[in-house]
Amino acid sequence: MSQTTKRDGYQAALTMPAPVVMENSPLDKSERLVATRCGVPNYVNESFRQTMSRSAHFAQNNYIENLSLVYVNWHLYAAIETNTGSATTFKASIEYPAGVFVPVTWGGNPYIIVGSGETTNPSDPVSIKIPQGGMFWVRTKTENGDKIIFSVEAANSLLGEGFEYGTTLDDKTLGGVVVNTLAGIVVPAAIIGLSNSPSVALIGDSRTRGQNDSQTNSYSNDLGHSGRVIGRSFNYVNLGANGETARFAHIQYAKRLTISKYCQYAVISYGINDFNAGRTVGEVVADVNAMIDRLKTVSPKIKAICCTIAPHTTSTDSFATLVNQALFSVQENSNRILYNNSLRTSPKMFCVWDLAQVVESSIDSGFWKSPGYTVDGLHESQLANIVLLNSAILSIGAIR
Repeated sequence: MSQTTKRDGYQAALTMPAPVVMENSPLDKSERLVATRCGVPNYVNESFRQTMSRSAHFAQNNYIENLSLVYVNWHLYAAIETNTGSATTFKASIEYPAGVFVPVTWGGNPYIIVGSGETTNPSDPVSIKIPQGGMFWVRTKTENGDKIIFSVEAANSLLGEGFEYGTTLDDKTLGGVVVNTLAGIVVPAAIIGLSNSPSVALIGDSRTRGQNDSQTNSYSNDLGHSGRVIGRSFNYVNLGANGETARFAHIQYAKRLTISKYCQYAVISYGINDFNAGRTVGEVVADVNAMIDRLKTVSPKIKAICCTIAPHTTSTDSFATLVNQALFSVQENSNRILYNNSLRTSPKMFCVWDLAQVVESSIDSGFWKSPGYTVDGLHESQLANIVLLNSAILSIGAIR
């Protein structure tokens, strides 16, 4: 495997910031994400006690000279930041190039014990030189006396990833083959270093998380509509939560703020779950603004990129044709259209990604393009996300 791989509403209620160019000079260096494919756990299993992972990451828009790892001992459960209830021990190493290992330490110790609900301080800096675009691996072993937490997204064998779980596991942080025994993986919540290159927090619901997307080919090494687009050029963390609404996100985001503080941009994609729950356009706009204000409490200069909302339909032929689709809810779709058009016409928006325009049969039709753009009527398929990746509509030019 190659050691260095490059990859490619209501308008009056909107109070998003006007466009501001972020200047990045050599003097602007601060602690930022320096790698892709970071994330937080969204699954818990109470039958086992240990995990062993080998996760792949890319130094996408910077040259790494040193890095630190951040882990969390909490998980997202029904879109709620949930404590584990007991301490977890983390042990880790950086593998670069393949087969060469550098142990990670915390205050000189080869492991760290993290209390329930806590986020670790960054590990001791690891001195390692990884070129821009270079792929490396993080090996992580965890132990908890009551349960294990992990991300339910499957390890990508094409990138050499692996995930093991059990009651007692061999420590493979410094060598050995990590095999796949369950669909899941443990990844650092943040891989940070001193950098002046921008990094991005992906914020939203299951569409952001990448539900129904998959890594069954090597076309892109990321998941979800914003992950695939951002991951080809910028370092990021995926903070999406299945079922999350804008209504509650800005209230329940306290733990994820400890991670988003390392980012200078946020791609925000909320709304479909809110409208399905009966929220109005004005309420959702206000909630999204509140989310941006919340992010600014830890990253004052953060810039928000907001996404229009894709359709939500049913089908009598598994979404093979357009004619056999029907709106999941007329009211939900009406609010979706109003919200999308408010974003499209807002002069105050920093940046809008009109992803609905890419996956909808026609603007404001309420129906998915067919065939293949969705498998359940709610989430983009792998095909749809790859089309979004290649669309000029989702421009990354605003990130600088």
